[in-house]
Amino acid sequence: MLIVQALGAIEGFVNFACISTGILQILSLRFQATIWRSYQSWLKTVSSPVPSEETVRLVIQQEYFHNFRKFKNTAIYRIIMARRRPSFGHRLPGAA
Repeated sequence: MLIVQALGAIEGFVNFACISTGILQILSLRFQATIWRSYQSWLKTVSSPVPSEETVRLVIQQEYFHNFRKFKNTAIYRIIMARRRPSFGHRLPGAA
């Protein structure tokens, strides 16, 4: 039973990875100029006018976290905030 569950989890992970890679490729092809304008990191060499999936992911990540507080009323915001790690800032002044 556990092997079947593990196999199902692995298949689900691979399927989601393929779907997300496909979405990133579609965004890369469709919005390449917008992505390059929004890209804030540094590349040693730009090898193609079409950004890579990693470049698209970084731009989406930067944009999302830059505007994260605007999404307070969304389900994904509540899920992320509920699962975040607790802040340890209150313990630092007492540290040796």
